[in-house]
Amino acid sequence: MTLPLLAGIGIALAATIAALRIGLRRPGLLVLQFVVAAALYFTLFPPKIERDVQLLVIATAGTTPALLATHGVGAKVLALPEAPMLADVERIPDLATALRRAPPDTPLRIVGAGLVPRDVEAARGRALGFHPMALPQGFVEISAPAQVTVGTRWSMTGAINDIADANVELIDPSGAVAMQSRADANGHFQLEGTTSAPGRMRYDLRVRDGKGRVFESLELPMQAVDGAKPRVLILAGGPSPELKYLRRWATDAGVELRTQVSLGGGLRLGEAPVAFDASTLQGFDLLVLDERAWRDLGDARRRVLRDAVADGLGVLLRITAPLSNAELAQLRGYGFDMKADDSPTTVVMVDGIEDLPTLTRQSLRSASTDSQTLLNDASGKPLAAWRNLGRGRIGVWWLGDSFRLVLSGHASRHGRAWSEAFSILSRAKAAAVPSLLDVDPRVQQRMVLCGLQAGASVLDAQGEVATLVVDPDSGRKQCAAYWPSVPGWHRVRSGSATMDWIVRDIHAAPGLWALRLREETQRLVSAEGAAPVVSKISSPGPRWPWFLAWLLASGLGWWLERRGLRRVRAADAGA
Repeated sequence: MTLPLLAGIGIALAATIAALRIGLRRPGLLVLQFVVAAALYFTLFPPKIERDVQLLVIATAGTTPALLATHGVGAKVLALPEAPMLADVERIPDLATALRRAPPDTPLRIVGAGLVPRDVEAARGRALGFHPMALPQGFVEISAPAQVTVGTRWSMTGAINDIADANVELIDPSGAVAMQSRADANGHFQLEGTTSAPGRMRYDLRVRDGKGRVFESLELPMQAVDGAKPRVLILAGGPSPELKYLRRWATDAGVELRTQVSLGGGLRLGEAPVAFDASTLQGFDLLVLDERAWRDLGDARRRVLRDAVADGLGVLLRITAPLSNAELAQLRGYGFDMKADDSPTTVVMVDGIEDLPTLTRQSLRSASTDSQTLLNDASGKPLAAWRNLGRGRIGVWWLGDSFRLVLSGHASRHGRAWSEAFSILSRAKAAAVPSLLDVDPRVQQRMVLCGLQAGASVLDAQGEVATLVVDPDSGRKQCAAYWPSVPGWHRVRSGSATMDWIVRDIHAAPGLWALRLREETQRLVSAEGAAPVVSKISSPGPRWPWFLAWLLASGLGWWLERRGLRRVRAADAGA
């Protein structure tokens, strides 16, 4: 029930009670009770009237006289600080100032690049239209991680505007082309890369047009950090080149590795044997074994292994030979439904711009609906897959000779494949590290950092330190806002964890900034609806006429009441 309805019922009830008290003997005073009641109600809630409202046109960055010519006829035009100098246009410090001066419910039309974050909240909830300017040529969207792990493959996506047959190149810190990709018909592209050493890295993105000319180059900085070193146990049913180069890569990568290789007849190579029980497996993050070691476990130790996986251990089964029906059934008990596959057993992997040697695989495929691909060949056909099992993960790898990548000079691709497998499958370790929510931090623009502890601080590019205040409403995300004042590298420190990222100047990478403003403003239009050029708006009419009527009717009623009382007193005195 609405407030006007409740008030109307209360006022009508009071007038009715007063009328019953007066009765029919004084008709003038009786009528005035309802007049007073009606005047009081319409004083509180005056009837709505329709009126023409003048459109308010807001000029933003990139606004031209040609854009205003189609939207400024019969409208009031104001320019925000970012707008260029326009003849006969009043400038305002922000959108909130314009809205305070305008009548309520005034419709807006935004012209140009769009609203900066300063003005977004002021426009929220308003009738809003938006006529954007054309996006500049070149890069308009980049989504790349601010922090990556050494040896782990990272990916980035982006978009290019108005460049035909665009080709994008990723330039590594040494100046070499590390990866390249051709943009699709809509200008979208994707690139991948790895970093081999920790520290601040500066990559560059370069786009060439269809004739091979460099059109734009964009700095892509990121920080590389050492990842947590997994504790890995390798069990093998015999020595092999694949095992040799896997162990060599793991040692070079700093993995805490223990290896046991069976030679038959109870003989083993590697470190001293470990007891295969729950307490021992709790001390490892990942178990890697081939099908012969899997077969030698037996049912009892496989049950122990399953419990360990459910408790968080990662397992990777390397399949280097055909499996028996019993072994396939055992894998189904772990959720993996492996089927025979008649596709060619020779495969070629992809690595950006490099040609890789031909490798071989087992004639298998995963038919599990909940498994995810761990490794693909160049055609997109899976060579390894994994799935969740309790708190842990189990993977199956049926590529047989990845070591040939090392022999052919592609050791980085070999290491990247195994690094990704180890990272995905290893036991998860809870580590509260700061994260950056904004993909394109800018000077003097609000940004959000999460994963913070109490007392977290930011060191900017000039050495100034700012203490962050965690928003209690962010809950477990532990987020805080920060406004950078200078461009360059910044570092957030939260407890013992740190993260570096770079802040761009407001004028750097203009295409990225233009698309950001356009999308933020367009979201306001989508939420509130476009504003018409001229609109009739219903709003409450003036209250003073109804208040005056109430005052006059109340005064007349008071006078009639007093007059009646005097007559009664006079009659009583005469009697």
